[in-house]
Amino acid sequence: MKNKNKIIAGALSSLLVISAFTPSIFAKSSKVTKEESVYVIADQNGNINKKIVSDTLKNTNKGEKIEDKSSLSDIKNIKGNETFNKTFSKVVWNSEGKDITYQGTSNKKLPISVKLSYYLNGEKVSAEDIAHKSGKLKIRFDYKNTTFNNSPFMIVSGMIMDSKKVSNVKVTNGKAVDEGNNTLIMGYGFPGMDESLSMKGVDIPSYLEVSADVKDFTFDGSMSYATNELFNDIDLTDVDSLMDLTNSLSKLSNASNSLVEGSDELYKGITTLVDKSGTLTTGVDKLNKGAKKLSEGSKQLKTGATDLKNGANTLSNNINKLSSNVKTAKEGSSTLKDGLNTAGNSLNQTISYNEQVKSGIDTMISQLKNADPSNPMITKLETMSATLDQTINGQKQIVYNLTTSDTVNGKPTLMKGTSNLESGLSQIYDGSKLLKSQGSDKIAAGANDLINKGINPLITGSSELSEGLNTLQKGSSQLISGINKLQKGSKQLKEGMNQFDKEGISKLVEAAGSIDNLKARLHTTINKANAYNNFSGISNNMNGSVKFIYKTEAIE
Repeated sequence: MKNKNKIIAGALSSLLVISAFTPSIFAKSSKVTKEESVYVIADQNGNINKKIVSDTLKNTNKGEKIEDKSSLSDIKNIKGNETFNKTFSKVVWNSEGKDITYQGTSNKKLPISVKLSYYLNGEKVSAEDIAHKSGKLKIRFDYKNTTFNNSPFMIVSGMIMDSKKVSNVKVTNGKAVDEGNNTLIMGYGFPGMDESLSMKGVDIPSYLEVSADVKDFTFDGSMSYATNELFNDIDLTDVDSLMDLTNSLSKLSNASNSLVEGSDELYKGITTLVDKSGTLTTGVDKLNKGAKKLSEGSKQLKTGATDLKNGANTLSNNINKLSSNVKTAKEGSSTLKDGLNTAGNSLNQTISYNEQVKSGIDTMISQLKNADPSNPMITKLETMSATLDQTINGQKQIVYNLTTSDTVNGKPTLMKGTSNLESGLSQIYDGSKLLKSQGSDKIAAGANDLINKGINPLITGSSELSEGLNTLQKGSSQLISGINKLQKGSKQLKEGMNQFDKEGISKLVEAAGSIDNLKARLHTTINKANAYNNFSGISNNMNGSVKFIYKTEAIE
């Protein structure tokens, strides 16, 4: 049932196409454009639980810094690693020529409130009381404009109901389409436009009402999309007659045309997405499991890198001691045996340290292969492990020669072995320093970066992605079906908008008294709409646009 929310989301997302067909004629020249989306999570009655704001700063001129203004809290860069500095509401991004997309939360009052009321058999009831009830149901959406100057918006609401549970559906200020198992309901309103025009006798929709006979009623909630961008392309400059006015305001019905065209393109795109969803979901499942393994192994990885670095340092220190002992052994035959014994003991310690280091490297190789088999660091670590293995075997052979050679018959062999030992230890010493500077230090630093910048975000992101793909996988067929229904529903909605143009404009002129009077009022209203171009703040030198998406909880 909850997968139907994806259908509604897809339906409402097609309304975004309107923005592409309504560029602002009032737009000013700007190096940066701010596109803002406000996501509102509400309960069944429309009471707000959370507001999440997403902002994209389009860095047209590829500037190194972007000066923004924002009242948001908990600001996070969600599409990059660019940093920012915030002083009160001033936010300066180190953009490095890139676009910036960030997210935050807000306690600011919304410009549009969406309130839902429920009536069963003529009596007002709570949302909880109508779950699994039967009778005559009415759901009313009241859209209220809370801006100080009634800046007008258009809002579209959508919902999906189970056709087996609802019948005789009627919609005020909207349309219902019955398609097999589901009934798609879409409605619209213009909150604030009535007040902005200040004309009596004009009834501009500011609510949506749905009535139906229901049986064992459940409801997956609603989604609404509010924008003022469709007012941007209405030009009243050359309006001198009713026909001119009708043509100018036809932008509203053009927006409905865009809605239909957009739903068709969305349908094609969703079809392709669903065709690939099986493969994609499998990949996400693996990604999620891999991220969990990475999370479990990240501490061991960091510890192993630190141990590797410490082991390399210890190795270098002991090589110095060993070389000193070998030099002492070569200075005189009287101290050769003692020196060789000392060297042998030191070499045994070195072998032990080398074996610990190799064990740490092998552990890291195993963890990386489990988490990310394609990681290029695996090959480097395997080479390092093989080199250490050869070194350890050589050292063990030297110890064997030192401890088993005869001091009389084997003296020349020991002396030659001592020279070879010194040469070999020099190579080991040089190699250990290279291992430390080029290997363990970089591995430790890389491990820290991997944990801080890679693993933690991967865990969070993969979990959310996996959850979303699971939902997509379960509801894919319903999603395509819903987009199909959207085409039919939005076409009927367009017919209603056309009727609003033809009948509503005549009523507007009649209420205003003259074309000029109505033109002046509309001009003021459009200016108000154009002036509202942000929610959380915007710099003076920016262009801006803002949209609001409301999601209400299900009734189950």
